[in-house]
Amino acid sequence: MGLGSGRGASSSCLSSSQPTASDAVPVEPRAMAAVMRIARGIASVRGDANVGLHNTHTNDVDGDGVADALNMDHVHMNFSDYLWVWYFVGVNAFYLWASGITKMLGRAWLMRKGCIKPRASMYLDGQARGQRVPYDPRRLVGKLCLEGLQVVRYDGKEAAPEGGSHAGPSKTDEIAYFRWHQLPYLTKENTFARANLLEVQIALPSKLMLAATLDGEPLTPNQAIILIWFDTIFAFHVKLHAYANWSVNVSHKHDNKYMRRASTITVMYNYFGHSIFPAIARTWYRWGWTQYKWDAIEPVIEAGISDGLRPHYAHKLVEISKYSNICRFVHQLREPFLKAFEWHKDDFPQVNGDAFYIGTVMHSLDHTNMAWNMEDALWLDTDDERFGHLAEAGRFVRAGFVDDLPGVCWPRRFKRATHPFYRSIYKQAARIDRRLADHMDTAIIK
Repeated sequence: MGLGSGRGASSSCLSSSQPTASDAVPVEPRAMAAVMRIARGIASVRGDANVGLHNTHTNDVDGDGVADALNMDHVHMNFSDYLWVWYFVGVNAFYLWASGITKMLGRAWLMRKGCIKPRASMYLDGQARGQRVPYDPRRLVGKLCLEGLQVVRYDGKEAAPEGGSHAGPSKTDEIAYFRWHQLPYLTKENTFARANLLEVQIALPSKLMLAATLDGEPLTPNQAIILIWFDTIFAFHVKLHAYANWSVNVSHKHDNKYMRRASTITVMYNYFGHSIFPAIARTWYRWGWTQYKWDAIEPVIEAGISDGLRPHYAHKLVEISKYSNICRFVHQLREPFLKAFEWHKDDFPQVNGDAFYIGTVMHSLDHTNMAWNMEDALWLDTDDERFGHLAEAGRFVRAGFVDDLPGVCWPRRFKRATHPFYRSIYKQAARIDRRLADHMDTAIIK
């Protein structure tokens, strides 16, 4: 089970086990699926037939409690929990997007007037530390492919022709291929569309983009950045949110108060992202903040959730992990996480371990790497003739919805959580990579 597992797929660096329907258990208020065939975008979920905060027409649960697919926003909670999250998390979220987007729009205006330029340097390392080098869009493409969960798009590598070519000053020993099939996106006319294939070639070990094409047409590095970023924030990352709904239990009928609070935050944040964000985007258009209305963003989100992923195989991701901090970390931590969860599972009633891992460790680190990779929202070129409208959407999300929420009093990190399970996982994670371990959240809270 998990991202990218599918019929015929071996274990992936992200997740590997495939429970059967006989493993399904009812969850209050919703159930975790025991059967997920992600290669076809299907998650069969058995549990309580209640659906909502908000249910979509694509994922209706019939009378036997079986969902046809993943769903990002369908879990009930009581009104007191709803109010708590609004006032202790929602206010912080509002401040982040209002302040971040206002600052970004101000900088964009100054840039158009010729007063400032986008950030001129970037971190060489994928973890935003150490040496800084001049900004190179080819390097950013490499980071977006390798230092984020888009690494699952890796489709193999080959030796560079004639013993090696060059990507700038760095010798290329191998070429890694990343491929996106049936890529959902918005047209300039603000309609939903799909591209058959986005392919990106990354030089190794330099991690610089060599070439990229969309349905066979060449892309510049800046265009590749826009498309990968847009897919990351609107079609890929939402899959992690959807899985997390099967790692929650907001019932008052169990004693793990910390986990129940984390569950309510996750459920509400999924509601914010799925149902509130499109409405906010339309408001920005009415205010004149955006050039485009983004009406078709909801079909893009739904396509990302329902598509799942093509199978990705353990041996491929293991071979690329030497170039990817996040792939190496997620692969090494998953088994200890699931073993510890099995030991503590009585404290997490009716929660699925794989979904728990996806909705906590993987989700939070995907956000972290988004922030580390896209250091400046103005790197997204809104003047691009083909994809400037997607860059505009990407700027807004980077400025207002990627970073940690300010002023949150609730202990959201694994290292500060009150339950011993989280602290034990943090200790094991810190032995693998302390910098990543320090950014693991126990809930979807950004």
